[in-house]
Amino acid sequence: MTPALSLLLLTEDGSGNAHAVQERMVKAMLRLIDPMCRLEDTHAEFEPPTGTVANLVRGSQWKSRRNAIDLARVIAGKLSEANGFVVFHIDADVPWPRRSANVEQFKSLLVVIRQHLHGAKDRPAPSQVEARARKLCLVVPHFELEAWLYQSTDAAIRLCHEHHGGRDAEKFTRWRDDRASLDREPDTKDRTVLRDGHNLALAGSFPARDVFWAGASFTRAVCWLARTEGLVDALARTRA
Repeated sequence: MTPALSLLLLTEDGSGNAHAVQERMVKAMLRLIDPMCRLEDTHAEFEPPTGTVANLVRGSQWKSRRNAIDLARVIAGKLSEANGFVVFHIDADVPWPRRSANVEQFKSLLVVIRQHLHGAKDRPAPSQVEARARKLCLVVPHFELEAWLYQSTDAAIRLCHEHHGGRDAEKFTRWRDDRASLDREPDTKDRTVLRDGHNLALAGSFPARDVFWAGASFTRAVCWLARTEGLVDALARTRA
């Protein structure tokens, strides 16, 4: 059975559990868009990058002109699939709501992606090229992904007590009371003893609805994802 929805998940995060973290976060976002969607394997798939592709996106590698051709080819191939979408995570590297230079630089990669889409074997019309390009969603946490993951404040407080004698627990209490303030923190993961050592656990208890209503970078990312070409219809098909 072919899944109604197939997403290639790309992230600049180079940690060993990066794909699992991203998958949990993307699923949380999709359930905000369509609470009734079914995201089990038979209905939706969440592909990790294979081969050398993971290295092409890791860290700042995606910014390299030398890597752009190979990376764009993979992305364009996925976007050309009838049920294919791409979610690409990069960090803003600036506090909210400042404009991110990384987002501006990503536009150069989009140019190469469109070139590959124009050259697809099925010779798509210009309107089809643009529709396929809009199946790519850029997800940009401010300052970095931990600003979202640290929103799992109850789990973070528990981890602070279990592993660090309660150190920094009070910070998570303050952030729980003012969730948007986390996006305004520079160098987020350097702010607490948790750093990025518990990201998978935090992703598993992410309070997506509360963070959405905070109105910061996660809100914008969900809205961008909801506008991704054909995604709402694909989510509806997962219920069939």
